[in-house]
Amino acid sequence: MKRIAKKIIRGEKGQSLIAVLILLLLGGLVTAPVLSLVTTGVDTNAVYEDDMNELYAADGGIEDAIRNIIAGAEGLPSESDPIVSYQIDVNDKNVDVTITYIDDTTYRITSTATTDEESSTTIESYLTSSGGSGIFDNAITALNGDITLGGNARVISSPTSGEGDIFANGDINLSGNARVEGDGTATGEIDLSGNSQIEGDETEGATPVTPPDIDSAPYLQEAEMGGVHEGNLSLSGNGTYDLGPLHITGNLSISGNRTVTLEGTVYVDGTISMSGNTRIEGGFTIVADGNIGLTGNSKLDLEDIPFVFSTNGNISTTGNNWTSAIVYAPNGHVNLTGNSRIYGTVLGLSVTGSGNNKIEYPIGLSDSESLPGTGDGTYQIRTWDISHQQE
Repeated sequence: MKRIAKKIIRGEKGQSLIAVLILLLLGGLVTAPVLSLVTTGVDTNAVYEDDMNELYAADGGIEDAIRNIIAGAEGLPSESDPIVSYQIDVNDKNVDVTITYIDDTTYRITSTATTDEESSTTIESYLTSSGGSGIFDNAITALNGDITLGGNARVISSPTSGEGDIFANGDINLSGNARVEGDGTATGEIDLSGNSQIEGDETEGATPVTPPDIDSAPYLQEAEMGGVHEGNLSLSGNGTYDLGPLHITGNLSISGNRTVTLEGTVYVDGTISMSGNTRIEGGFTIVADGNIGLTGNSKLDLEDIPFVFSTNGNISTTGNNWTSAIVYAPNGHVNLTGNSRIYGTVLGLSVTGSGNNKIEYPIGLSDSESLPGTGDGTYQIRTWDISHQQE
């Protein structure tokens, strides 16, 4: 094989050394930033790990409080002593747990896990009992007043008949052709006139029903998780509009042919008014501090019936079609006007219906664990709010 000799060109000497020196220089320049980046990554991972451990520790405090409440442990807060605080250790972190008594069915739990003086994570949660007085077992419940039905008013139930019961912490007054296809129970007296009729049992002088004191604060917190709309909100026109979770600081008005689908809790500081061929659907809660006027045009599945709650106002229904709703006015009155129809249940201080009103109670509604005062006596978490503080 022929050998090939490489000839060194004049001036080529030392070229390799220069290249090596350049590489060393570049390596020196790059090494320091790379090492700094690696160190930063390690430090960042350590911070994230501390934050996650804080979150897990705070979550452990919530779970510990829930276990104590469900077990009925000694020292739980009560109406006379509404706040109880204690400390536990989770993930080598100090966790401060506070349980606050809201009412007979609701507790607020606050758990704060602290790494040091500069970092902490807090979880606040509301825990609500699904057991209660069963106030949603009736088609109509008057919480502190009378039930008055006249004209051609009807109270029925489905899918089977005969379970459209009514209960009054007061008197029951039926006139005209009003008919109840269920039982009538009153703490006072029952007065039937004209062709009115209660097809089931009639009971006077019954033991009063004490409804749960439902706190609206958890609903406000749920709504604000989706944001706040300052002022009034008007929804008009045609089609479907997804709403919630949202806190509206003014009034809510719905008009036209608009269908509002609840995607979360909606809290309205003012009033709610509906007109035209409008309806609300979705198995969430819509709350107003003021009066609520309802319309509708369909019967919904049980899981799609909204819980309509006025904290301090009255609720009225209008229109000729079915409004699917759980109507609740614990500090106001419910008035069924015209030919309005309710597919659900109605609760207010007093309930009045005339004309061709109809209430159809869907059997199984009271088994819904999403309603306060219903269910099998277990607890459910209503809200879960996480905050982190880093100095």
